[in-house]
Amino acid sequence: MGEPQSYRDIAELFVKYLKNEIETLPWSESPLTGEADAIRENLVNLNRRGILTVNSQPAVDGVKSSHPIHGWGPSNGYVYQKSYLEVLVHPRLYQELTSRMAKQEDLTYYAVTKSGQLETNAPSDGPNAVTWGVFPGKEIVQPTIVESVSFLAWRDEAFQLGMDWAKCFDSGSASRKLIEHIMTDWHLINIVNNDFHDNESIFKLFDGLEIDFKELESPFEGQTDNQESVTNGSHASQAIPKEAAALVAN
Repeated sequence: MGEPQSYRDIAELFVKYLKNEIETLPWSESPLTGEADAIRENLVNLNRRGILTVNSQPAVDGVKSSHPIHGWGPSNGYVYQKSYLEVLVHPRLYQELTSRMAKQEDLTYYAVTKSGQLETNAPSDGPNAVTWGVFPGKEIVQPTIVESVSFLAWRDEAFQLGMDWAKCFDSGSASRKLIEHIMTDWHLINIVNNDFHDNESIFKLFDGLEIDFKELESPFEGQTDNQESVTNGSHASQAIPKEAAALVAN
């Protein structure tokens, strides 16, 4: 994977994974499958703006269980999926993003930092099925759910995978500092669109949100008090204080 020196370098690693130019990332042990084709360009766009995608799935509205890409389970059944997105988000984008999600009644999210408390707009601690199937003579099958306990368990693993990656580089190196910085302060967020007919709203949520291009391009040497860090629409964010920031993919 080389030795990433900037946010742009990290983002481009994610883009290469999405384009099948590399086969793995610290959070993904195998190449991206054809399931992502319907949303691949949206994922690439997010990563090129510094929003790092760790996991995702497109919405699927009742395709046959024999479908070559989305199908699973016994024959003569139908399968469904809600669009789902898991991202690592710069702290200066976080408040704007959660504010937008609060206005979208079909979206639920869980968010946390490496050491922070869980934040969510989920109505309860109960499981939310994001993949399910209907098959003749059987009860509805729900192989994939989202809920707080499993997300917090994954939080620990996801950030540890990032810290393990950082340790592949020399102590004090720009690459190690960069990855540790992302792991320490960025937010890990999973978002579910509970309208399984809709593949677009989850991506429109991020319209106009990006890390400042200059920050993406510049080699990582830690933050400075007066550095403009992210862009919300056409307006630069407030200056970043001297604090670490954090990372991940699909």
